[in-house]
Amino acid sequence: QDFAQTADSLPHTRPPLRIAQQPAQKRPMEAIKEAMGDPEKMKKLAFRYMHTEGFKIWAAFFLTVVVVFCLFSSGDFSFLLTLSSLVSVFSFLMVALKIETGRTVKGVSLKMMECYVVIFFGRLCAIVPFEGYLPFDKSGDWFYQLCEAIGFCLACGIVYFCRIRHESTYDPSTDTLNNLFLMGPAFAVALIFHPNLNNNLPSDIAWAFALYLESVAVLCQLFMFM
Repeated sequence: QDFAQTADSLPHTRPPLRIAQQPAQKRPMEAIKEAMGDPEKMKKLAFRYMHTEGFKIWAAFFLTVVVVFCLFSSGDFSFLLTLSSLVSVFSFLMVALKIETGRTVKGVSLKMMECYVVIFFGRLCAIVPFEGYLPFDKSGDWFYQLCEAIGFCLACGIVYFCRIRHESTYDPSTDTLNNLFLMGPAFAVALIFHPNLNNNLPSDIAWAFALYLESVAVLCQLFMFM
């Protein structure tokens, strides 16, 4: 009886609850490797990825490229110029849509976009009044110039988002690389080394300047990530 009273007087403690841990989600590459050995898993994985937004966007881009190639290209190597312009337009369109849907320009380098405004403008100065740098196929009649003009407008729009519309979300302390340090040397090199397909010195320099500046413009975004 004394033992029972002593046991009743002790504080009753509940056993600790065991929380079921959720299994860690597998990374995309790990899921693909695991599904490679099982056709049924591979089919389910492919079906799942086909319903993602990224897949739909890239599928639409690929379809656009195929349509443009069939309509405007004669199979000439110069179609790569048009293809590169399509890639630029598509990438800037995705950035602009992402900014508008998220209402923020966080992670976007204003300095790089200003470089691309200059790049598109310089290229337009070389391909609109002259024909020396146009693709040889039908895309060089008007489609290539249209893509470059759209890219120029998109780049200007993203600069507008960073400077005015969503200025409060832009952090200049992370965008540290001065783009003038890229534009100056690129222009100096273009003055010395430039082609002459237009037989017009200003437009030939503008084309070379856009080419050299585009090769280093991404440094602004890389410095922002660092």
